Amino acid sequence: NCSECHGEPHGPELTNCYDCHPSGHNPLPVSVPEADCSSCHEDPKATLEANPSSHTEMDCTSCHSQAEVEEHGYIPNCSSCHGEPHGANATDCYDCHTGGHEPTVLNYSVDIASSKCGSCHNTTYDNLLEGDNSHTELGCGGCHEEHGEIPTCESCHDGYHGIVNATNKRCLSCHQDAHVLKYPSTSS
Repeated sequence: NCSECHGEPHGPELTNCYDCHPSGHNPLPVSVPEADCSSCHEDPKATLEANPSSHTEMDCTSCHSQAEVEEHGYIPNCSSCHGEPHGANATDCYDCHTGGHEPTVLNYSVDIASSKCGSCHNTTYDNLLEGDNSHTELGCGGCHEEHGEIPTCESCHDGYHGIVNATNKRCLSCHQDAHVLKYPSTSS
């Protein structure tokens, strides 16, 4: 009886250890074919489908491979596929991202994004706080809805100062950058 030593590691729903672990004395690796994952794990599959990303097209074993699954519930190292997209200073993907099943959903609200962003992007964050313009009120999350997305001026502003065909380059010739505006804007 496995539960004499192991308790119920997967909760009361899973009652037959041998469905996944073929040998009681050598229970690893788990021998569950990928097609069977969703029979127990409906939530991750539904979450992936509700949050389309490159992960949606992958099967479970793309991240949770047989070689890496040393215990049920293994969470893979994101950097094995993604490298270090935010530089060596990023400590944990889950500080900002909710996880592999919802990779495009960020783990913070617009209200607290600026302080989280400022822990790595401190110069830009300090410039934004010290600026006296309408962008300061927005905080980081007001413009950067997804980390890494760099909006253009035209994303929010068009036809400013009577310039119908304003371009990012034209705006920045006077306003320098969105974090340190040379001339404080009077409207958003």
